[in-house]
Amino acid sequence: MKLFSINIVLCKIDEQFRKVCLCLLGVDGVGKSTVVKAIANDNISEVLPTNGFSLCKVNYKTVKIVFYDLGGDERIRAIWSNYYSEVYGVIFVLDGADNTHIEDNRELLSEVLSNTDLSLKPLLLLINKKDRGGCLDEIQLTDKMGLHDLAEQYSAQIRVECCSAVRGTGKNIDKSILDGLDWLLDRILENYSNLSKRVLEAQERLKIRQQEDRMERIQRITGNSFKSVTEEEKSKFAKKLVNGYKQCNTKTMNGHALKPKKNLPGRIIPRSKFLKPRVMPLHGEGSPRSRRSASDPELNRGFQSDPSVLQERILEFGLFLYYPDYED
Repeated sequence: MKLFSINIVLCKIDEQFRKVCLCLLGVDGVGKSTVVKAIANDNISEVLPTNGFSLCKVNYKTVKIVFYDLGGDERIRAIWSNYYSEVYGVIFVLDGADNTHIEDNRELLSEVLSNTDLSLKPLLLLINKKDRGGCLDEIQLTDKMGLHDLAEQYSAQIRVECCSAVRGTGKNIDKSILDGLDWLLDRILENYSNLSKRVLEAQERLKIRQQEDRMERIQRITGNSFKSVTEEEKSKFAKKLVNGYKQCNTKTMNGHALKPKKNLPGRIIPRSKFLKPRVMPLHGEGSPRSRRSASDPELNRGFQSDPSVLQERILEFGLFLYYPDYED
């Protein structure tokens, strides 16, 4: 009975302190980084443009928030979608005092909402810079951007708040920012189980895709070694590698290779730019076990004389080739 009570308490604690990833989107210069700093109670007097990606962790009430502050430069926008699968919700920021780019912002927002990785994930739209003259309010911007139509078209949950991110931090922060953030987190926590499942599944797909890309890179390095391997076999092998990561954490060895999971043969393949990589023993060069492993005919048989054998041994033993920072 006592153990049962402890489990209930632990479950409640786990529910109270949930981790939520949010991404901030918007063109450059609209105040995304200032919004994050205001929420984090950080210094907002000196904010530099975000070149690419900035990460900020904030404990807010009972939620651990990880903010992905993505740069708004046109070149950076092309990689926004790489982060969509990892987030639970979106904060879209625009300059309410700039009435010349309403249509551009609408097209950008429509592109964001149309991404399947963001479907059914809530979106908070912040109209920043209300401290400046000519700033549109919530009703005006909703009409001009046709937000009702976008919400209906993509079955999206959207809330609009007009704010001034430079107003202050802590007790001086614009209340509209916190009101919008509270709404966003409430929508996320209402559907937290489903969103978490989607995020985890997306991360698994990403890992498998990365492994498949790595195998393609190995194919380029080793010449014809993988030509006879079908796409289905590559995918299965990639899944095998990903599942291996769940069983045992990898360990960097001298900055050149990774230690495979424990139930695989104790071998590593070092960083190399040769067309015929060779298997090296995991243990020290002078150890007896290393010398026995290096002479193991079952593992090293034919690697140097016939590159096609490499493919067979990889699929048979699950050996992991690793070429860090290799450039074609």
